[in-house]
Amino acid sequence: MRISIWKQKRILFMVYYAVVMAGLPAASVIYSTGTAAAAMEDKDGDSTYENTFLEVRDKEEQTLGGISYSAGGTVEYGQDNTSLMDWEARQEVQMLTGHFLEAGVRKRQERGELLKIQAEETKKGFLQRKEAENESIESSLSQEDYGVLLKIVEAEAGICDEKGRILVANVIMNRVANGQFPNSVQAVVYQPSQFSPVATGFINQVKVSDKTVECVRRALAGEDYSQGALYFMNREMSQKNAVRWFDGKLTYLFEHEGHEFFK
Repeated sequence: MRISIWKQKRILFMVYYAVVMAGLPAASVIYSTGTAAAAMEDKDGDSTYENTFLEVRDKEEQTLGGISYSAGGTVEYGQDNTSLMDWEARQEVQMLTGHFLEAGVRKRQERGELLKIQAEETKKGFLQRKEAENESIESSLSQEDYGVLLKIVEAEAGICDEKGRILVANVIMNRVANGQFPNSVQAVVYQPSQFSPVATGFINQVKVSDKTVECVRRALAGEDYSQGALYFMNREMSQKNAVRWFDGKLTYLFEHEGHEFFK
């Protein structure tokens, strides 16, 4: 059966529209009758064709001229067999429409997989950078110094919050960087009459927690609340002569969770 130019244009229009709308989810493509009629003449004589257009609705099926049609479904003839397009044209459009819808779904799936892969690569890269950062921080101290720093922070501030633990680590590292004190963590911590956990031996009894490890890492990475403090004490736990020395010889800075900080 020969298809007129007008019919061919309508088919092309419908296919184009199907391509544009192929990305819509759970849509069924159907034909429905337009509100206007266009009088067209084909080569064989005067014939009137009713104007049609393509419409997309969610999971819906309509009947046109006794013919029900939905994408991926079936076409059934009713009493009226005078369709606006011949059956072969309708079948071709149905196949093309189904192809475009399938391609749209496949494209969305591929995009989703790509985003998932990108997210996994981003996470992997972050973890690798974090691990490298931790290794770099720890390598700034010898293994012995790093171990002593963990133990003195746990012994002095193991019952404190994160800031309290970071502050103790800050004071130790401030002393290491200050010319008035030894230039290593071990020498600073074990300097006579400086830290009570060393004098009592408690430093060797502590079990370093994961929280303390993280706080020391943060302190070594540059997190500093100390305002340059070189000393700290717990007033209630300290001897009276030590308290008098702190108050008379040093500059008071601030207090945090029972520890008073000086320089």
